Parts: sequence; structure tokens; C-alpha cells
Amino acid sequence: MAERVLGAPLPIGIRAWDGSVAGPQEGTVLVIRSRDALRRLVWSPNERGLARAYVSGELDVEGNSRPGSRRSGGSCAGV
Repeated sequence: MAERVLGAPLPIGIRAWDGSVAGPQEGTVLVIRSRDALRRLVWSPNERGLARAYVSGELDVEGNSRPGSRRSGGSCAGV
């Protein structure tokens, strides 16, 4: 459904509390842990809704959440 709404393939995977999945499941996956998280995102489809769901533990990101970070070519030690 998300791909139909966006009109393009999802760039990340999505996995919901009920076991449903969308998009690629290898790489970065947005994990929606409860209906409450989905409600927060629908009622506030912006940074605020996303932050509330994440801070409450109802939403998580698995995998590389910063595409390209592996290409940085080094460590940040000493910074």
C-alpha cells in the first residue's frame, strides 16, 4: 500500500507489529512496534510524530540508518 501511495518503490523496509512487511527487508528497516506508533505517525506525519513514537519505544530503525556512512572512509576516533 505504501508503494501505491508514494508511486515508487520504498527506499527502506517497513515491518509492523502484526508481522506485515513492505519494501526491502535487507538493509534499513523501520520497525513499527505497536498500533500507537502508527497512530502517532498518522496524526502527526512530521518530525514530531516520528520523534514521539521513537522516544516512547514504539518505533525503531534496524540496520544502517545513515546511508553512505560506511563510505566515510575512516574512524572518528580522536574527534
